[in-house]
Amino acid sequence: EWASVNQETLQAHRRLRTATRNWMESGKSRDLLLQRGRPVSEARMLLARDVTLDRNERAFVEASLRRSHQMRWLRYAATSSVVAFAVVAVIAAWLATEARDEAEQRRVEAQGMVNFMLKDLRKRLEPIGRVDLLDSVISTVLGTLRGREPGELRDDELASLGYGLRQKADVSLNKGDREAAIAAFEESLAIAEELHRRAPDDPGRLYDLGHAWFGIGLTPYVEGDFAAARQPFEQYLRIARDLVIREPDNESYRLELSYAESNLGSVAFNLGAYGEALTHFGAAAGIGRQLTALHPDSLDYKIELAESLSWLSTLQERMGDFRGSLETRYEAIALNERMVEQVPDDRRWRNARARSKFLLAELLTVLDDRAALEYVAAAITELTALVTHDPENAGWSRDLAYAYTVASQASYQFHDAGAATQHARQAVAMMRALHESDAERADWETLLARAGMAEARALHDAGNPEAALDAMSTAAPKGGELDSASLQVSLDILQGRILASLGRARSSTAFEAAIGVADQDLNLEDAYERAQWVEAHLRAEQTAGLEDAITELLAAGYRSRDFMEACVTAAGLCDDLRTAR
Repeated sequence: EWASVNQETLQAHRRLRTATRNWMESGKSRDLLLQRGRPVSEARMLLARDVTLDRNERAFVEASLRRSHQMRWLRYAATSSVVAFAVVAVIAAWLATEARDEAEQRRVEAQGMVNFMLKDLRKRLEPIGRVDLLDSVISTVLGTLRGREPGELRDDELASLGYGLRQKADVSLNKGDREAAIAAFEESLAIAEELHRRAPDDPGRLYDLGHAWFGIGLTPYVEGDFAAARQPFEQYLRIARDLVIREPDNESYRLELSYAESNLGSVAFNLGAYGEALTHFGAAAGIGRQLTALHPDSLDYKIELAESLSWLSTLQERMGDFRGSLETRYEAIALNERMVEQVPDDRRWRNARARSKFLLAELLTVLDDRAALEYVAAAITELTALVTHDPENAGWSRDLAYAYTVASQASYQFHDAGAATQHARQAVAMMRALHESDAERADWETLLARAGMAEARALHDAGNPEAALDAMSTAAPKGGELDSASLQVSLDILQGRILASLGRARSSTAFEAAIGVADQDLNLEDAYERAQWVEAHLRAEQTAGLEDAITELLAAGYRSRDFMEACVTAAGLCDDLRTAR
């Protein structure tokens, strides 16, 4: 659940970090400011999504806005829609009448004006809710640049046109205009291909072509059509690999390759192709380890490595390599500790450290390792301090709520029904408040359902099945089944258990519903979903054909309490397990 969240935000932040690092290493060269084509739109998105920028990142964004006196005049004009339209008209006329023999300095200034209109103006208009004006401004500038055939445009003009189209696509995607976004991304790709054709040996053109392919894959990825996103992301990866072959010592290209590996790994993960995803995330982690070893003080490389390790551990865990996953989780936590030591005042890394700890606790719980209680308690302590510092940070509140859910699961695993109930109720209260603040967030509905099931499970364990049945109303969605098949199977199994303890005949119906979803929708390559599939059949006393799956899970160390109890109850299947227990 956590590994697949918001890959777009991670990707955008990675790019901003790379641009910031290049700017700092160049001595803060004006040539590397965002006006030269760096994604200001992505920086705006990061701010809008409450992603905290460090001191250098924020300085980089702010420095990019400090332009010539003309730029400052335009920024002032952009606060008024009427004046902004006039500014656009003036710029359009200026560019349209510019002669080819004009002085180079005047051409550069004109191109800088276009860059401003396509990039910096967005930061001024989005905060005041003028996306409509932004769309019009971009369309006007694009119309100016389209005054001639692409083959007649200078390279910098054509590059501006391509960048403007990507901006147009981004705005359209945010507005929900899928067709317009796709059309703009496709035209941007055609321009990137033309620029690459003009200068095939220029790695910068190849780099831009890779980003254009990323844009082609972004729309289907955001929509959850991962099969359609695969081919564009494969092209992006192919280009990133080519860049590294051309310039093997170029660390920016190696980092770009890590991003591309992660993107395709995310697609494979969401398609259930865990082996392929493991290969991609393993490659990304390998690059991160190399770069971090070369530059042990580089925070950027530590961040990228930490993200890759989190994904890698998740894949190992899902594929049943629990011990390998543990090693990777411990490596990630050690890296998080170093990041906190390096920048102790930056609370982002404290949040990352806390997330690593509750994810580790979640894994230790199913391995029946009581160290889970220690790690999740540490995560709750750290996250509580963060939420106290910034109660409006929804991301931190969500993480704290999930940590309480993990704490409930761990307490239940070790037969502490009181603590399990208390932690679950804290999780439910926090997630309910978040969900009510934005009922359209499907991920929050899912997390609320998980917290509700944790409360129902704990109450059932405490011998209060009636209260447990009431708590199930929190877990059950109002509109029918949950989006997650795995969560739906867990919900049906738990409901069947509660009904059975109340002596109600409908328990068998609940178990049959669980089997129906499990047989049809669960991915049996996923160790957790395979365990759910086994438990659903065991609860319904359908034991045929389960021996191999049970043996594999037990050999891997899987010891989830519910799975163990169902397995032991099934006569003749787990005799060796009784002794081990």
